[in-house]
Amino acid sequence: RDQAPLASVPTIQGVVPAVWGVAVNPRAHVSAKHRPRDGSPDPSKTGEFITFGDKHVKVWRKDKTSGIWGGKLASFSDTKAFGVNSAVYLPVKGEDREPRVLAGTSDGRLAIFDLRANKLVKLIRAHEDLGRAPSMRKPGLANTKGIRALLLLEEDNMLVTGGADGRVITWALTDDGDDVIGKVDEIVLQSPMGPGAPPPMIRSLAVAVEPEPDVEEPASEMSAGTKSGTDVTAKVGAAEEGNGKKARTGPVKFYVGTDQCDLW
Repeated sequence: RDQAPLASVPTIQGVVPAVWGVAVNPRAHVSAKHRPRDGSPDPSKTGEFITFGDKHVKVWRKDKTSGIWGGKLASFSDTKAFGVNSAVYLPVKGEDREPRVLAGTSDGRLAIFDLRANKLVKLIRAHEDLGRAPSMRKPGLANTKGIRALLLLEEDNMLVTGGADGRVITWALTDDGDDVIGKVDEIVLQSPMGPGAPPPMIRSLAVAVEPEPDVEEPASEMSAGTKSGTDVTAKVGAAEEGNGKKARTGPVKFYVGTDQCDLW
């Protein structure tokens, strides 16, 4: 709002970092009066955010006394550093619990970082590599396995991921929100070019919940943005989560604009 930078860093380990995104901790040092109307947290009020990108995740915290932001790189533990395309704060329950971040990697895995220990604690195989030749040469955009879309459904203790393999996968979270139990359901987008053609690469996800008559649970309408832009509809039936709860049911619609200005 004041057009002043919160923080900046010239290099990371001697290399100019490519920052691909920011995720703000919605719970740190925040009070009700500081929550914006649109629901998105303000890092200057919550006191913590992360930046992520080419082979790094960095945690930024604001000093309560000086107001100066300080950053600290998260460790990849014994794993070779990888690119991070997307990230969300997990809905960890408990006031004394340190936050955890779930990241979508450039090689198709889900990574969980514990911010108390400031290190990687878990890797989950998630999306596949379709073996397609990259059509974009910029760093991080050429990978055919990257997870660029993460959507947290906190009320349902669920996570939705969208990958460059054209898959939308629903995952169940633990009751305390600090870990992923496992896969609940999966949808593969169908290419408008016909059978055998690779599905579109998913670039973004959004979900709108709208009640329907004579249905106890609200139906979900989901939008998925892809690289090529395809509109595909699919229905998802009831599925059991890993913790025994029912997943949200209802029709799920994917809307994508094509690279030829078509809407499917």
